[in-house]
Amino acid sequence: MLGREPTSVELYSHTHKRQEDKQWVDERARKAYEEYTRLRESQAAAGEAPFGGSTEISDYRTWSQAIGGVQHGRTSSSSSFSHSTHESLYTQHIAALTAELEQVRKSQADWQMQI
Repeated sequence: MLGREPTSVELYSHTHKRQEDKQWVDERARKAYEEYTRLRESQAAAGEAPFGGSTEISDYRTWSQAIGGVQHGRTSSSSSFSHSTHESLYTQHIAALTAELEQVRKSQADWQMQI
């Protein structure tokens, strides 16, 4: 449907709203989403850059903060999906850093050949 994995917030919104009227299933669900929105707006107003240049990781951390943080590898109000999403984002971040490191190494090798 999206052509990518949904973010934690997208999944939460989809699973915590009634299909028939798109209203939050309960007050706790609505408050969690509003807290996330408030945190994102305050980060944008403060000009905070995404964590490590990754918007996905930044969004995940903000979402985790909005719902009460990560405890025992899971966000406090979600299931193992959040843990697997965290693992997926971590893996993506490591892959990006590895690719960047390889590019730096190649540049260094090219530079040394020119000397």
